[in-house]
Amino acid sequence: MPKPSDFIPEYSVENAEKLSFANGSYDYLLCKEAFHHFPRPMIALYEMLRVARKGIVLIEPNDNGADGFEECGNYVYSLSRR
Repeated sequence: MPKPSDFIPEYSVENAEKLSFANGSYDYLLCKEAFHHFPRPMIALYEMLRVARKGIVLIEPNDNGADGFEECGNYVYSLSRR
């Protein structure tokens, strides 16, 4: 059975609001189903823009039933389709 390190040999734990990478370090950044959990999502977005040379891919759930908070108490920041 493969180990997780067989798929992703190098990784780092980062604070989305203060990434340790230099400007333009990556062509693209992927943020999958995490943006709505950030305490200050716009700061994290600006950090991703700083680190990405070409673009950012944000994948977020589209749950219209959310009333602003998850069951566990986390605030749900949602993006507008407009």
